[in-house]
Amino acid sequence: MSPRPSLKGLSDEEKTREELLNELKELRLQMSGRKERGSGQLKYMDMWGDREKEVYTILDMLPAYALIKDPNGVILMANQKFCDALGLSKKFVLGKKLSDILPDYLADKYRLEDEVVLRTGKPLFTEDEFLDQGNRITIDLRKAPLIDDKGNIEGVVSLGFDIITRKKFEEYMRLTQFSIDRAADTILWIKKDGSLFNVNDTATRKLGYTRGELKSMHIWDIDPNFPKDIWPEHWKEVKERGSFKFESAHIRKDGEMIPVEITVNFLNFKGEEYNCAFARDISDRKRAEEVLRAREAMIDSIFRAAPVGIGLVSDRVIKEVNVRLCEMLGYSREELIDRDSLMIYPTFEEYALVGKEKYRQIAEQGTGTMETRWKRKDGTIFNVLLSSTPINPGDISKGVTFTALDITKRKQAEEALRESENKYRNIVETAQEGIWVIDKNDKTVFVNKMMAEMLGYDTGDMIGKTPYFFMDEETAAEARFSIQRRRKGVIERIPNFRYRRKDGSDLLAIVAASPLFDQNGEYTGALAMVTDIRELKRSEDEIKVAKTQAELYMDLMGHDINNMNQAAIGFLELAQEKIELTGILEADDMFLIEKPIEVLKNSSRLIDNVRKVQRETAGEFKPEVMDIGELLDDIKAHYSEVPGRDITINYVPVRSFYVKANELLRDVFSNIVGNAIKHSTGPLIINIVATRENYEGREYYRVTVEDDGPGISDELKKRLFDGLCLVDVRARGKGFGLCLCKMLIDDYNGKFWVEDRVRGDYSRGARFVIMLPAAKEML
Repeated sequence: MSPRPSLKGLSDEEKTREELLNELKELRLQMSGRKERGSGQLKYMDMWGDREKEVYTILDMLPAYALIKDPNGVILMANQKFCDALGLSKKFVLGKKLSDILPDYLADKYRLEDEVVLRTGKPLFTEDEFLDQGNRITIDLRKAPLIDDKGNIEGVVSLGFDIITRKKFEEYMRLTQFSIDRAADTILWIKKDGSLFNVNDTATRKLGYTRGELKSMHIWDIDPNFPKDIWPEHWKEVKERGSFKFESAHIRKDGEMIPVEITVNFLNFKGEEYNCAFARDISDRKRAEEVLRAREAMIDSIFRAAPVGIGLVSDRVIKEVNVRLCEMLGYSREELIDRDSLMIYPTFEEYALVGKEKYRQIAEQGTGTMETRWKRKDGTIFNVLLSSTPINPGDISKGVTFTALDITKRKQAEEALRESENKYRNIVETAQEGIWVIDKNDKTVFVNKMMAEMLGYDTGDMIGKTPYFFMDEETAAEARFSIQRRRKGVIERIPNFRYRRKDGSDLLAIVAASPLFDQNGEYTGALAMVTDIRELKRSEDEIKVAKTQAELYMDLMGHDINNMNQAAIGFLELAQEKIELTGILEADDMFLIEKPIEVLKNSSRLIDNVRKVQRETAGEFKPEVMDIGELLDDIKAHYSEVPGRDITINYVPVRSFYVKANELLRDVFSNIVGNAIKHSTGPLIINIVATRENYEGREYYRVTVEDDGPGISDELKKRLFDGLCLVDVRARGKGFGLCLCKMLIDDYNGKFWVEDRVRGDYSRGARFVIMLPAAKEML
């Protein structure tokens, strides 16, 4: 057989064109008589052998004007696109030269280009003119030598691409590549030796490698099911079968195993064999299949081992039953299958009633459930709870599954339970303690009347809510932790537990909590006995305050004031020694007099504050209606002129801001303004603003006193206000003034706190806020 020429850049894809083959045979006969061309023409035609069919098919598939010519310029092959452009048949074109069918200027130009290709043996690329249906167009002309297996140049292959068509083709190819790279599946082009020739972008994302890394690898590097030693056998199968599917697994760069479904496609392109494999990640499908298998196994297990009767009916004829249903009825499976279910009802009326009601429920709700009576094989009648659901809700003829539960004992137990509940309900409802029951989901299922009254609710309002609804966030967090201990079987007594009542006030209680378990040991909820200890707590607090006050007064008199007196005496003794030695006190020694005076003033102020606390606690200060505006006028006038200080107090006077307080209200504002001046140096600006404000449905007067002094650090604010009560203040004079302010504002039913003048920057001054309820009437 003659050696077959190779067409560089063409694949071996086959398509049938019987008509074209017939023309080729006729052409051979016509050309056999042409001595000047014939012998050579047939030589070239014989070179193709049995591949003529393939070559012609490929040429006709190309979006180009395609020709194959011998070294003399004789046309050996021409595709349909070339012939159509010239309006000629292939039969006419074959065996001709271009000078026979094209204008001379074009034929000469093409001939010169062919000579270059034949002489150099190299491809030629150029833009040339061509005639398509008589229209001049510009083509991208590509010519290459036709080389046989021995390396001899046997002709020229010419491909002319319409530039517009080429651009469309290139755009199509770019779109194709773009689509391939963004396909949902991994695409691998695998060569015969198992190497990865190319991959799409999805492969890099799925496998975690770069494209370069993958192209340097073999298929067995990512697929453990195809090691190198069995690859040749697999390749043979791929080549024989062409395309098929199977499941395998890919290994990511990080070691994770991904189940995949692979579709292989054998290709022969440019004389090279490839496997174009599409790998679809089936992780989700595998998980779904596993869930489905587990579910099917579970359903099968339930059907066989369920403690309730289960069956299937179609048109009320029994089609399937489980063991438990046979045991309930006393029949064998064979005795029940394909029998009308009327056989298990005591009367036709009961049978008809169940059919009517059950199928009505199915039509309305998708499931029918009702209590009825069945008759055993021995004639005994028992109660059952029957639940039925169609296999296909849209077509009830496909069958209806049902479950049957023998509830005879339950019926008896329910009656006994009703009697027991009536007895114990009377006990629970008359108890003087709160009783609270929650289920395993922490939802309230029962509270007695006393519990609801403690919290200010009706019992119905509490059912369905969790206990956390009746607590603040901090207490709720503690309660969640505590209820977790119930689940572990822990019984405990919780003292001083704080609930939030409906009116917002606190309920302080002792809670005795116990877990509840069913007969199988499963946690079903918890029971709490709640004792209100508010009155007890108030009594304890009063005793504690009285004791602490007594200790505080003793501490102040025995320690703080004594220390102040000792400090004053020390300075005065130094002054006395100075006078005895020198006979005079100079200007630099005046601090020996000024310091004792300051200490004695502080001592007097402390004693005065203690007396005020005693009198306020004893209720000696009578309440009166006071105008905050007038008090603030006096405070501004008093502190605006401080010797040696530049004090600016900004205050816009207000009037008729009446509150119910006593004469110590002046001390509140005086203490705050005085402290601002005392604890600062240099110029100081104090802004006092009084406004009306509604808070929780009540009218208040809000007074803010802010300064641009050194401010109060967050740590100091916490230390001062967290312990701002007589129970905890044992600070030997420090903070006692603020304690008095807080106590007075509390007595006036007001609110008192401190914040930064500039949020987030305490060093730019402090803002004290006092809110007092507006007086409802003049006294």
